Amino acid sequence: MNKQKVILMGLIVASLSVNTIAQDCYSYNGPALDLQLHKFRYMKIGDLQSDTDKANTSFEMWDDYAVCIQNEGNVAIYEVVGEEAKKRGQFSMAGYTKSNRLGSASFGTQFFAKSDKFPLLFIGEAQSCDRENTKATIFVERLNNNMQSSTLVATIHFNYSEKQGINTLLWAIDRQNNCLYGFANTSFNQHRVLKFKLPQISTKKSKKPQTIVLTNKDLIENYLLEDTCPHFKNKTGKGLLVLNGLLFIVSNQPLSMLHVWDLNRHVMRNSIDLGEIMQNSATDCAGYYGNLMIQSQNGFYKIIFDE
Repeated sequence: MNKQKVILMGLIVASLSVNTIAQDCYSYNGPALDLQLHKFRYMKIGDLQSDTDKANTSFEMWDDYAVCIQNEGNVAIYEVVGEEAKKRGQFSMAGYTKSNRLGSASFGTQFFAKSDKFPLLFIGEAQSCDRENTKATIFVERLNNNMQSSTLVATIHFNYSEKQGINTLLWAIDRQNNCLYGFANTSFNQHRVLKFKLPQISTKKSKKPQTIVLTNKDLIENYLLEDTCPHFKNKTGKGLLVLNGLLFIVSNQPLSMLHVWDLNRHVMRNSIDLGEIMQNSATDCAGYYGNLMIQSQNGFYKIIFDE
């Protein structure tokens, strides 16, 4: 396990062309921004332990539990105990198919029943499988308390326009404001931010999952990130988190980076190089008691920001 380490992130700002010129010193040629000096510590919490060889694409946290999801829909649940992550369950989610190309996971604001340990989990396709002429699907899964299975209670479909140029689409829930955000990597190497009201999920027991269809008419916001931050072009988003009006974006091409996008002002707050931390490419991030947890292909890393 890595010891806690202090890294001074001097002059690390929002750009996709940040070049290292000396240790802890960076040059930046992008637009002028309000720069902040950041210090953070990190520690590796534990290794991922999967019985399959599929890539780990996303994860989410609730209390001390980390829910890790692989491409087709294999799920592993870990409990963080101190500085270790212990696996408590592994199963295939109810919406599992070999054709799934899953890319995001986010807990919602609803519990299916008062006795449930976890709120409903929204698991989004990164690439569409064109189910029933829909172009993007989110599976809403109820994780059973034994952490050995789940139930599909709803599917959300977004019928976007071809003109929007969406290639892959990640989803994240803003639980503080009851909103659903989409972050699209487009065919013209730019990134589209989409904002919806978070759909209400029926908690009535039914033999068939509820179906919800979203269209462009349901959009609250729809804009290109590059409209105000052109230097983000050509990056590929891998994981998302919405917290306190900020969109945290994990990317790993060519380096593992954590970008912080201000959803209210439409400006990039910061871009943080995770390369010194990650032994493998970063895939996703989640909030954890006021800190961040980053998932890579080999384990979890707790990021502790200092004032």
